[in-house]
Amino acid sequence: MRGHSIKRLTRLTTNPSWSGDLRLRLKSGTVVLNQAHEAVVKLSGLLKNRKHSTDSNTLQGFIDRIVDAEQLVALTAIDDAARLGGDPRLIARAKDALADGDARAATNPSKALVFYEKAWKAAKAAVI
Repeated sequence: MRGHSIKRLTRLTTNPSWSGDLRLRLKSGTVVLNQAHEAVVKLSGLLKNRKHSTDSNTLQGFIDRIVDAEQLVALTAIDDAARLGGDPRLIARAKDALADGDARAATNPSKALVFYEKAWKAAKAAVI
């Protein structure tokens, strides 16, 4: 399972859905966010299952990096929407979702990613 998670992470970072380092393309970005969520769910499962050969700190480090990256993707989308004069209501909704994700990042990384995806979607919708 660890090998599968590493392959999934590799696919995430080489996916053509990226438009630069921290920006996802609108139509295909959701695929990347969903794959990141699946990776965190699988890594969290490994972390809870003590019958693995990988150090728990290593697994937690992978989870933390994915959560941090997703937060940065959402934050970048919000900043872009504000800079481009996007719909203030949708930008506010995106900021609320980002804050909800931040509140859950340490205790429930999987749920945090759900909120970061909501933030990203709201920010993208603000400039459509």
